[in-house]
Amino acid sequence: MWLSLNLGVAVEWYAIGIAYKSAPKNEWIGKNSSSWVFSRCNNNFVVRHNNKEMLVDVHPQMKRLGILLDYDNNILSFYDPANSLHLHTFEISFILPVCPTFTIWNKSLMIVSGLPAPDFIDYPEQQECNCRPQESPYVSGMKTCH
Repeated sequence: MWLSLNLGVAVEWYAIGIAYKSAPKNEWIGKNSSSWVFSRCNNNFVVRHNNKEMLVDVHPQMKRLGILLDYDNNILSFYDPANSLHLHTFEISFILPVCPTFTIWNKSLMIVSGLPAPDFIDYPEQQECNCRPQESPYVSGMKTCH
């Protein structure tokens, strides 16, 4: 599954990734063993899982984020599609179904699904999706990073 996310011009804080459907709803995504995320707080970019973070070198003006989920091969990868750059890959032994997860503060995010993965990504199957593009309804005025 390939998702391309158009980030708002002034989006300074977000966490985007996948989680088990059973993931705790009252915890920050990526800070538990049930979610894997790419996160931005101001000009710091990290990948996070199980409360462990790793800095990722990303251009601070990145306006699109690509997410490739290859469930059958236990891989979740993040990309900067505008610059054809691979940012990070998690190798995950999935034990349950997963779903996209998003936390966005200050501005907006547009999710564009149903697109084929870009040519620069080595992905065995470029499957079609019957999803509709939609804007995220999750907008908040909070600006602190946790």
